[in-house]
Amino acid sequence: MRSLDLPFYNWAKVLLYTGELERGDVVFIDLHPSDICNHSCVWCRYMRTPCQLSWAQLVAVLEKYRHLRGIAIGGGGEPLTNRNLPRFIQECGRRGIVTGIYTNGALFNEESIHTVRDHCRFCRISLDAARKETHAFLHGCSQGDFDRILDNVRKLRKTLFELGLSYLVVPENVDEIPMLADLDLPIDYVHFKPLVQGIDEGTRAKGIENARKLQKKADFAVKFDRLSQDLMCNHNIPCEIHKIIRVVAANGKEYVCCEHDQEEEFEVDKWNGSTTNCRTCRYNPYNEIIHAYRTNSMAKELL
Repeated sequence: MRSLDLPFYNWAKVLLYTGELERGDVVFIDLHPSDICNHSCVWCRYMRTPCQLSWAQLVAVLEKYRHLRGIAIGGGGEPLTNRNLPRFIQECGRRGIVTGIYTNGALFNEESIHTVRDHCRFCRISLDAARKETHAFLHGCSQGDFDRILDNVRKLRKTLFELGLSYLVVPENVDEIPMLADLDLPIDYVHFKPLVQGIDEGTRAKGIENARKLQKKADFAVKFDRLSQDLMCNHNIPCEIHKIIRVVAANGKEYVCCEHDQEEEFEVDKWNGSTTNCRTCRYNPYNEIIHAYRTNSMAKELL
């Protein structure tokens, strides 16, 4: 069994961008190239529209934000439904912009496998099951997709720097967690999370128990911090991370938060700064570190 010696996310890295925070220079984009999806997941909270970012729109993002350091490609829909994506990833590499992709893994072809494998910093595949029957039910797809995805994982492994699985824990798949080791996948980690809509305490407890069982026999890292304690929004501090992060949705609009994309009140030019309607917040640790930096004179002197 291999474990992670460092935190899965290094929240303190936000302090590398104190200058950008002061100037409001966007350094990271959460990009949703498509609202179209080949799966119909039972928990999906996104609106299904025919929207996709054109090549001109994708390049316009790079031209608009000249200080970009990284782009996480996900969405919305399944990003690989956008045929411009491989070319866009290559263009990002040409400009020195680091990319990573979140995908359900079923639509890879030879071109996209080679592009992601050779140019992306990471690829995380939403598998969410250890049996094809459960996967087909939860993802609203054919059972054949499961084996296709596993095959794509093995093809991606050859040179990709970081390859992992995402697993949303629900009552229908919680008992399959230990079975992931039996799939013999060449991955670096699996990350277990609750739905944005929440998780019942019985499923949470069983998920943690089964993740620990998996940990004992897996040769990849097992992360279940979000099951133990989800990232809740701290309403006592302002949201400042939005100054250096943007969400670009498939409709071409920009939002201040990945958990509120497609919500009109969170469009960049309409948001009033309130976090009242925020329950969970994956950026909360960043905001807490920024707040500590701004309010602690000793921290500023030392940094």
